[in-house]
Amino acid sequence: MSRKQVLLYVVGAPSEDVRAEFGTYIDWFARLFAAHDIDVRFFDGHLEAGVAGHLSQLRGVDGVVITGSAASLTVPEPWMDATSAMVQRAHGEQMPLLGVCFGHQVIGAALGGRVIRNPRGWQLASADIELNEHGRGDPLFAGLDTRFRVNLSHQDIVCETSLASAPQLRVLAGNPKAAIQALAAGPNMRGVQFHPEFSGPITSAYIKSRHAILAADAHSRQADEDHPDLLLAQVCDSPEGEAVLHNFLTHFVAAQRH
Repeated sequence: MSRKQVLLYVVGAPSEDVRAEFGTYIDWFARLFAAHDIDVRFFDGHLEAGVAGHLSQLRGVDGVVITGSAASLTVPEPWMDATSAMVQRAHGEQMPLLGVCFGHQVIGAALGGRVIRNPRGWQLASADIELNEHGRGDPLFAGLDTRFRVNLSHQDIVCETSLASAPQLRVLAGNPKAAIQALAAGPNMRGVQFHPEFSGPITSAYIKSRHAILAADAHSRQADEDHPDLLLAQVCDSPEGEAVLHNFLTHFVAAQRH
């Protein structure tokens, strides 16, 4: 049996200080990919604006993982339309695709939802999410408890009320900070607002890098529980978050038949 081919669709890079200590998005995902009998290729989606160039990346692959990004769909850039077109094509072909953070939001926007700044502010932390009935039965979360801790770094969310006009999207998990922490679109497309690839130290590095921003955000909302010093004390590794990526590769990509 030939090895499965996975495309890591990169749409950004860590901040310079985080990258200097921990490397790139590719490095973080490669650590988890190494547990699987797959070949991985990479595409810098944020450097290519042409739709044809994005769609061509789907040829010959068995699955796609879209990374997070510091970019925001609330501040459109030319390449984002091409990324959305790629998601729509993958959805139409029922190709396994996992969107992480920004990638999760692209799925939501490309398939009829809307992405907004979260009125509850930043979520950059180790925090619990909870599966709903759909999530508990989804292979993406096989072997996991209903509630588990993940690492997050986001300011935007898929707007819950916008799903009324997006019947293709199904919510799988949420938490008090964001009602849509995971979603499904059809049999093979999944999005997670959290970061399976983030270790505890990487999460801590992001909090330290954005300390002033997070402190100001918490102060403006009178949300002492979101002060970065408190968040740092709560950071941990997330084997459950990592398991989600492993489940995607096992139950969606490896399970594909040609």
